[in-house]
Amino acid sequence: MPLERMMATRPLFKAPQIQNPFWTSNPTNQRSTSSIFTGKNMSKWICHIPLTVAVGLAMTMAASASRDLLPRHLPVEPRTGQRVSLEIVGAAGPLAVAEIQRSFAANRVPATVRPGKKNNSPLKLLANIDQNTDLNAWSQAVAAALSNRPGQSPVALELVLYAPITAENETPVLAQLEKMKGVDARHSTVDVKRGVLRVRIRGGDQVTAKDVADAVRKAGVVPRFAK
Repeated sequence: MPLERMMATRPLFKAPQIQNPFWTSNPTNQRSTSSIFTGKNMSKWICHIPLTVAVGLAMTMAASASRDLLPRHLPVEPRTGQRVSLEIVGAAGPLAVAEIQRSFAANRVPATVRPGKKNNSPLKLLANIDQNTDLNAWSQAVAAALSNRPGQSPVALELVLYAPITAENETPVLAQLEKMKGVDARHSTVDVKRGVLRVRIRGGDQVTAKDVADAVRKAGVVPRFAK
């Protein structure tokens, strides 16, 4: 048989028939599945395409705009001043710590008291206090904690400063403290060897750690709030 006739009578390749999985012999199923993409449903589906695209674009643009408005680095709230060190003298032991802590709670003064490292060492006062904080409220709460103790030294709050104090400038420093309100210069102590100045805070007058440091500077000594 000639080659042209064989090609005309027999196809070289017969495409396989792919059966639609949604197509069944049931005429009802044929109409239901085919109607999804035909007729009114097809028209409604096409009409919803522009609306869906528009909503998606609007949400994308809004999210991008909100990201641009937010700062890349959140600002850190600046501190109002340098933290200071406070101690409580005239009291020791767990009973004294409990009494002072109850006095803080009664006077609504946020603070925590911790015992010193040694038996006779001052108590440590931990609070959110910096150089610009008025120390009057803490001083009054400390004094009211153990006030009824006849024959014993009163409990008091002291501000601890670190400064190059010598035997020559000790007197001018204490003289400047005597001029201040809210400070008990008579019971303030100076440790020349360690370079520590403990300033007794007297309740009743407003006073800050910055006020005390400025008074010490007037005597020619530059104090520090930390070692």
